[in-house]
Amino acid sequence: MKLIITRHAETQGNVKRIDAVDWYSMPKDVESRSSLFKRAQQMILKAIKRYPDSTVLFVSHNALNKALIRVLRKWLPEDKTSISQENTAITIFEVSDNKSKELLFNCTKHLSKY
Repeated sequence: MKLIITRHAETQGNVKRIDAVDWYSMPKDVESRSSLFKRAQQMILKAIKRYPDSTVLFVSHNALNKALIRVLRKWLPEDKTSISQENTAITIFEVSDNKSKELLFNCTKHLSKY
């Protein structure tokens, strides 16, 4: 199965700079990092079970996409290694037998045509 992950384009209005966010005083309704990671794991497992011989496209926001990539790379939720992902960038993994192979990461070549 191939998993394609792409980040949708986001608007820049009312967006805080990452260094301006107080990560220790998050609102109560913000999903925790571990919960996000678990949700990404469940999504991948469900896709593998439901579409084993297909190509699956995930289009989501930056945080969930990064969690999906971390799961597929077999990184731990606590790993703070930075992952960059440009708006509309495409990342492709091939998944089989509980293994994943990264075929393409953060590709934006499709944007250069316009």
